[in-house]
Amino acid sequence: EIGKLVDPELTNVRSEDLAVLCSVVSRCIDPDPSKRPSMQIITGVLENGIDLSAAAILKESSLAWAELALAL
Repeated sequence: EIGKLVDPELTNVRSEDLAVLCSVVSRCIDPDPSKRPSMQIITGVLENGIDLSAAAILKESSLAWAELALAL
């Protein structure tokens, strides 16, 4: 079900990253404003929960290395 939230045109979307994003969104829209996290907490969760390093991005796609080589 979580995959239905992503534009089908996007490639290399990791389900682990989607889970982190959905968790953050869920906390941000809590009906009780006192339970909503601060931006500091949100950024910490996103920074720790989603690996945006080049190695992680390239690891997810078998074509990523070829695309990178063509771009250079």
